[in-house]
Amino acid sequence: MRGGMTERIADYVTPSGALYNATRMHRGAYGLHSFAFASARRGKVSLAAMAASDLFPARVNVTNLCLERGGHRLLSGVCLSAAAGEALILRGPNGSGKTTLLRALAGLVRPEAGELDLVPRPPAFLGHADALKRSETVEQTLVFQTRLQGGDTSRLGAVMKQQALAHLARRTAGILSAGQRRRTALAGMALSNRPIWLLDEPAASLDARSRNRLAELVKSHCAAGGIVIASTHVDLDWEGARVRDLHASTSARAHPAQPVKGVG
Repeated sequence: MRGGMTERIADYVTPSGALYNATRMHRGAYGLHSFAFASARRGKVSLAAMAASDLFPARVNVTNLCLERGGHRLLSGVCLSAAAGEALILRGPNGSGKTTLLRALAGLVRPEAGELDLVPRPPAFLGHADALKRSETVEQTLVFQTRLQGGDTSRLGAVMKQQALAHLARRTAGILSAGQRRRTALAGMALSNRPIWLLDEPAASLDARSRNRLAELVKSHCAAGGIVIASTHVDLDWEGARVRDLHASTSARAHPAQPVKGVG
C-alpha cells in the first residue's frame, strides 16, 4: 500500500488463541503515528489514551461490505460506522452474519466486496471460544495475554478485581466454570491495550451480576476513547450504546460488487 498507509504483514492466532496482527508503518504522513505505535508497544503510552486524543482517534467505517460463507451470501451492502467513545450492538437471528461481520473486521475473514477502515489496527477480538489454555492459571493467562498485546501488567490486579477473578488467580482454566472462563477472557480484553474491541456474544454464560460487570467494563473503555462492537442474542442494556439490526437493514438489498479495500 502507498502514501503512508499501514501495510499488513501477517495475521495469525497465538497458542493462547489471541489474534496477533503484525504491521509495518511506512514513512510519510503517518510517521508520527508509527512512533506512537512503537511507544505503545514498549508500554510508554496507552493505545486507549491515543484513541481519545487528536493524535490517533479510533474509528471504524464499513462501506458496501459483502460477506459470503460456503458460497452463500450472508450480508450485502453493509454500511456502518463507530467513532471513539461509542459502543455498537449488532442484533439479528442465527445465520444473519453477525459473527462473520465481526471476523471480517478482525481480519479473519476476507469480504467479497466493500471497504473496511479500522484505526488503529489490530483490534482485539473475542469469539465464542474463550481461548484459555486449560493447564494455565488465570493469572498466568492474563499476564501472557497482556504482554503479548502490549498492555500494562500493573493493571492486572485492578482488572481481576473488577471481573471478580482475584480469588481465582491460581486456579487453572481447566477447572473454571463457563462463567469464570468468560470473565477471564473479558479481563484479557480489558488488558489488551487495544482501542477497538470486537465481542461475539460477550454475555454468553454470564449471570446477571457478571453482565453488570461487563457493562461497566464497556462503559469505562468507551469513556477512555475506545470503541466496542458486539454481537448478541440477549439485551445487553449498555448505557448509550447504539443497536443495529443486521437482518432488517440488509436482507433484501444488493450493491454492485466493488474491489475490497482496507484489508490485505
